[in-house]
Amino acid sequence: MSALLLLVATVSTTTTSTTVACPEPTRWLTAFQVGDEQRLALVPPGSPLLEGLPGAPIEVWPLAPGLSMEALTGQLADPDRKLTCTSSILVSPQAIVSPVDGTPLYGEVPLYALGPERGRIDPGPPPVARLAQVIDLLTADKSKRVVLPLWAQADLVPVLGGASLALRLGTPPLGELSRIHGPVVELGAQPQAPAPFLPPSSAAGIRAALDPGSGQPQLGDTVTATRSGFGALRRTVTPPTAAPFEAGDPYERFFLAHGLALGLPLLSIGIGFFGTPRCVVMCEEQVFFFDQNYLDGFVTRDADDIRAAEKRLYVLEGATFLVASLMMLAPSARHGYSNRLEILEDILVLIEGSLVALTTPILFRNRIGRNRPVAFHPVLGPEVTGNDRIGPPLMAFAPNFGGGLMGAATTLLFIEDAPAPFIWATALGLTGLSAWLAITEIEAGLAFPADAPLSFIYGAINGAGVALWHQIFWRGWPGGDRGDLPLVLSGPQLQLSPDGGQLGIRGSF
Repeated sequence: MSALLLLVATVSTTTTSTTVACPEPTRWLTAFQVGDEQRLALVPPGSPLLEGLPGAPIEVWPLAPGLSMEALTGQLADPDRKLTCTSSILVSPQAIVSPVDGTPLYGEVPLYALGPERGRIDPGPPPVARLAQVIDLLTADKSKRVVLPLWAQADLVPVLGGASLALRLGTPPLGELSRIHGPVVELGAQPQAPAPFLPPSSAAGIRAALDPGSGQPQLGDTVTATRSGFGALRRTVTPPTAAPFEAGDPYERFFLAHGLALGLPLLSIGIGFFGTPRCVVMCEEQVFFFDQNYLDGFVTRDADDIRAAEKRLYVLEGATFLVASLMMLAPSARHGYSNRLEILEDILVLIEGSLVALTTPILFRNRIGRNRPVAFHPVLGPEVTGNDRIGPPLMAFAPNFGGGLMGAATTLLFIEDAPAPFIWATALGLTGLSAWLAITEIEAGLAFPADAPLSFIYGAINGAGVALWHQIFWRGWPGGDRGDLPLVLSGPQLQLSPDGGQLGIRGSF
């Protein structure tokens, strides 16, 4: 039926040469396709084309063949010149196109896809660079996450000769990227330009926009734009015409990276439990005078107070780990606003950082151990043996543990582009808790004052190193599609037409 209607329109326009005065008012302009040619035509008042998507042939008044929008605008600027039309014809809705960009009433909107461009080191514009960082931090289901979400909004926009309905298309990370104009231009209208859609200012906003279920049109949805007096458009969301960017298998990376980060320190700690530690250095006399002064006061303390301090120490260690884990809920480029499974992996990195930080104190205790203060206490000394009696020289376990958590948590939030207040709060909060851990461990007679400072610094370095190692391990993953470093994403290469044409922002990121 539609082919027959289009044939009728073609015959009418090619065989009818009678020119008449165009109907009044000459306010609404459209276009229709005749073979390879587009013809401009006026729309009479009350036409169904002005209110929506017509299902039956519609009447139009064709203008002169070959007349362009620029020439028509020049004619309208002359108040003494009247437009002439050919006789009215019926045109199939499938033949109607926009006089602005030639798009039909119905069509498709492929989702935006990102493609890799190897060997580029220029980060590109800030919004694009932030998007690249977010993409780089993803670990799960990468092949889907690099298909950017789509938003679509209908607005009246100024065009040559008047105003038109436009379906504004874009993606939250980058803002508006293209417009599809409606079938009608109201001649002489001057609408206010719509406000630009700005990309989110934070990487956490980009991460949230990339999450599925964020309210954006999804694959298979129908997007409709309509405005009274300006017609309507309908577009179906389709897959990208290009293959999405593949960043390699994240599951192999996950198990290998975390297997090494967990397995090696656990192996080292496990070996440390074999054998009986003995005092090798600083067994009877303390090298530092403040350690000796502390010990002189410690041996006079009540045994129950010391035992209570030891219990507080274990509770405080658990609270420190809980605080570090809660800080992983901070909005970041990796997990948005506390709604991502990547949070669990970040907590796993905290565990690994604290375990790695504990391996050296255990090694020192087994190789060059020294007596802990509790060994000199007249009541508790005879009760403690083995690991409870011997500790590492110039190192303590609790501040090492706290420093490992602080270094790992702060580094994770930094490389995941969390807001600066969260990074500072994590660093200062966990540093304070680590100092509290050190004081409590000293009160419990499990470490000397000289052991605490180096322990915290060493633990922080180890924790930060574990977080950075995971980042480097991912970026340098061998054998994947990411190739050799440096690698950045190009683009984006935006798939905006069913025939595979690409349109968008060029430049690397």
